[in-house]
Amino acid sequence: CSEGLAYPFYLILLTFSFDFLFRQQTRKWIHISIVLILLALTRGQFIFISPLLAFLYILKKRKRVFKKPNFFYLLLFLTLPFVVHILDSSYHKIAHGLFITTPFSYVNAVTLPLFVSKKEDAKSLKEPDDRQIFINTHTTLDSLGLLASRTGGDKNEQYEIFFQKFPIICNRTFHFQSMDYFAQKYSRQNKNALLSEVAAKEMMPILIKNNYQNYFSLFFLGTVRSLFGIIPLILVFLLMAYSFFSTIKIWTIHSGLLLFTSILILSNALLVAFAAIPIMRYLFYNFFFVILIAFVLFKKITSKP
Repeated sequence: CSEGLAYPFYLILLTFSFDFLFRQQTRKWIHISIVLILLALTRGQFIFISPLLAFLYILKKRKRVFKKPNFFYLLLFLTLPFVVHILDSSYHKIAHGLFITTPFSYVNAVTLPLFVSKKEDAKSLKEPDDRQIFINTHTTLDSLGLLASRTGGDKNEQYEIFFQKFPIICNRTFHFQSMDYFAQKYSRQNKNALLSEVAAKEMMPILIKNNYQNYFSLFFLGTVRSLFGIIPLILVFLLMAYSFFSTIKIWTIHSGLLLFTSILILSNALLVAFAAIPIMRYLFYNFFFVILIAFVLFKKITSKP
């Protein structure tokens, strides 16, 4: 249901953002604020659009960004993520007694760190709950052969197993066992998912730090698959670099559009590789930008100097 709401919110937000950045319709800051809050409360990963708008607005206005009313718009874009965080956490404080954002983000993101983890990583986890949940999860994954160290083969083969078995590693193992652990310990059915999210958030950076080489190798492969190959990844990166230096030199609608769209495409690929796996329902949000980018590049090539 949330994905069905997120896509129209996303398209509407992009429309208002284009109006604000490229059509001088500054009053659209109200529309942007409302839709961005609704979108971020529906699918939290889209909150990054707010600081992206702030970044582009700085490039557009340069030194004038600190003058009224430009500075107001900059502060607005930088503040919106905190507004969303407070609204989301306040709801869960009222409904569930914990001041925490909606769960399932870190529960998904911890899956790859668990896949590359080692048994001795338990010693690095200071919280007893985190340590016991990790031991339970790692033991199960080891028995199923769903650890990078047990799969064998090169990194591509390891990632393919991770890709295919993601639901088992995440939903059927870590999420189920962590929620069951808290249910038995606290006997509170309405808070187990939130506590599981907290545990995932605490253990994830430790597992990444302990296994950073394997983690980033597989993370890179996930990013490549999110863009359907290394060549598209290189092209998007080069497009982003070219448009960035172009906008630093002088802000134009064409350069701004290329920078905005290329950052959206690349950031979505990175987010998908970080928090989940590259499947179509996570990737299609920015597909239509390919047509827009091709049109803008054609205009730039064919336009008179």
